[in-house]
Amino acid sequence: MALSKGNSDGSGRRICYVNDFETSYLADAQQFLETIVHPAIHSNNEQRQASICVVGRSMGGAIATRLCQTCPHLLDRCVAMVPMYSHKNVFDVAGLLDLELPIGVARAFANAMTGIGLGKAKADGRDTDASVPTAELLSHSEERMGAWNEMRKSNPSLVLAGASFGWVQAAFRFEQTVMTNAHTIQTPMLLFQAENDSFVYNSAHDEFLARANAHHEKHKELVRLVGPVKDSNHEILMEIHEIRHPIIRVISEFAALGSNVDPPFPDSIQSSLEAIPVVQKGVEEEDCRWPSGHHSGVRPPSLPMPLILRGSAKARKGLDALIKGVFFALVVQYGLSTFRKR
Repeated sequence: MALSKGNSDGSGRRICYVNDFETSYLADAQQFLETIVHPAIHSNNEQRQASICVVGRSMGGAIATRLCQTCPHLLDRCVAMVPMYSHKNVFDVAGLLDLELPIGVARAFANAMTGIGLGKAKADGRDTDASVPTAELLSHSEERMGAWNEMRKSNPSLVLAGASFGWVQAAFRFEQTVMTNAHTIQTPMLLFQAENDSFVYNSAHDEFLARANAHHEKHKELVRLVGPVKDSNHEILMEIHEIRHPIIRVISEFAALGSNVDPPFPDSIQSSLEAIPVVQKGVEEEDCRWPSGHHSGVRPPSLPMPLILRGSAKARKGLDALIKGVFFALVVQYGLSTFRKR
């Protein structure tokens, strides 16, 4: 962790920094399984009876996936909740506008900043003040979001100042490794997508799914996609009861199956999965980047895109309309000038 000035209550002082996901996060997870989990479920050298299922969310989902690739002998099943196979690169502009950068631009920028010695400098930081309720689109549950904001307020030192350029660089490198090795997956996996995710790209989940399942002859589907879960934001397990409850039920049933179940997704799991409301691919799914001023794009943009406009709702709506108007005017002007040249 690198330090910044932060707020008077102690929040926003720490900047998230890591040099390499493999030698830090992944190594820690593997060591935990080897030294804590496995010894706990073995007794007197008896054969292991308990089922080990790793559940990871967002960045943890990517780490759980990598565990399946590097040490499949340590776990029986895996659940990746909205895994970070490709994160959204959003930069705060003067506290008024969040700008989403194309992946190539964001990667080049992070590499350049890290290359000149600014790897521990803050790349982005939103909602860094613990005394102010988060503006992030995490969940539709007012009760759980209220508890989340109260937790932030009660523990201000836990609220980070944002990610560093070094973290962004390491994240890109790790995501590429996970995707490149998708074909090595041998562990039955559930992969959950959210319909309105402001943190990761669903298109990366689709790509990973296709790569992972393409190399299995016995089981055509070793990785099962669940979603996009209808009306869900990034924090699926913090969502309203109608979304959250059937998902927790599926995870519990799936985790208890163990590794010797054939097929990996029996009828009992399929029945429970049908209770989860999902968006049909190619039917309802849209790549809209301005629903109510917020971002729900499922794939990276080709050009920088303005996202969450800050300030009051009225000001946000006004700025949103202004940006759209300017963009429309530029398109019209370009069209007219092209027509006149002819």
